[in-house]
Amino acid sequence: MRLCIQRLIFLLAAVAAPLGCGGQDTAASGAKADAVVDVDASNLNGNDAAASLPSVVPVAPGTGDGSFVVEGQWLPGSAQIEVLVSIAGFSNVYGVAGRLRYDPTLLALDSMTPAGVPTGTGKDASQFKARTVAKESPVGRILLGGARIPNTINMAYQAAGTAVDKELWLTARFHLLQTGHSVIGFDPGTAIARGPDGTDQKVAPGSLNIDAASLPAAVTP
Repeated sequence: MRLCIQRLIFLLAAVAAPLGCGGQDTAASGAKADAVVDVDASNLNGNDAAASLPSVVPVAPGTGDGSFVVEGQWLPGSAQIEVLVSIAGFSNVYGVAGRLRYDPTLLALDSMTPAGVPTGTGKDASQFKARTVAKESPVGRILLGGARIPNTINMAYQAAGTAVDKELWLTARFHLLQTGHSVIGFDPGTAIARGPDGTDQKVAPGSLNIDAASLPAAVTP
């Protein structure tokens, strides 16, 4: 058990160490929670907002051993943009990490809810639980890390990868602070995936383009 937790910490450290990340972890009881939550990614609908509201357009990932997908939609009823970050297309992944960026002069983070990844499938899936850590540090950067943790101390399950079709990693909600163009995506070089033997896997990260010509009335200063 300790070995697997250390591997998750290592994945986070691999992203955070060269970037000078400070600050504190978010409280488990707060809106920006460090938690494992199951969220259904199948309810992502298209942007049905009026033309005056922001456009939210995902940019598809390139080619790799797997990808980090960033999707989103405008929620006119709450004057928020909901962003869904998923991992997809991995054949044998143990842990993932990355630093998601947004422009805090254009967007304000209202809440974030992480989901445990990678859960995977297969006959041994019930032997594991997935743990995700999410931390905003500094403002405008969200540090993400996820790994499989065995339910028992059986050494046969200490480091086993899994195939992942598509799994939700993070749900975050933002509101606009001013008009203009903004991108939510992963900082270059911070998207990391590793197999059970510790080898690096090539990750293709996607991003999300947000364009707003005017602020909705609900968020106009």
